[in-house]
Amino acid sequence: MDKIAKALHTFSLLIFIVYLLYSYAGLPDPVGYDFDTNGLPLSTLSKTVYFYSALGIFILFNLIFLVLGRGIEANVFKSLKQYIGVDYAFKKNLISWIYSFGGILNFFLAIILFFFSLLNTTESFDINYFTWLIYVGPILFTVWIVMLFSIFFKKVKSMTV
Repeated sequence: MDKIAKALHTFSLLIFIVYLLYSYAGLPDPVGYDFDTNGLPLSTLSKTVYFYSALGIFILFNLIFLVLGRGIEANVFKSLKQYIGVDYAFKKNLISWIYSFGGILNFFLAIILFFFSLLNTTESFDINYFTWLIYVGPILFTVWIVMLFSIFFKKVKSMTV
């Protein structure tokens, strides 16, 4: 399962980077992020700030997940090592959760970039057609948090038996 989670995370890295470059190329300068009721931008920022901000957030989140995942794999965290002990299944489930959650976060960040592109395009799109996409992220986040609690609940249950 951890190989699937790592593959999902790697695929999401590629998707985000490709979409960041694609959206950057198609955006006007400046990029609007706050709009009035007529769709005209009230607040803008330069394309360069947009690009480096998105890239910085992406790198920050992925470094966090990479350090957590690799740290657990290498038994770097002493307090967690005490909790995990020799439970190989728990360790693998936790690593899989970390990488898959990072992948979901990357996909959600790519969806946010997609909406920035739609809001700033000169073409006519009905943005209401794509609003369901914005609900996908919070729903997946909630499901993955429940899965994390499930992983920990199973570990606690196995320790009490």
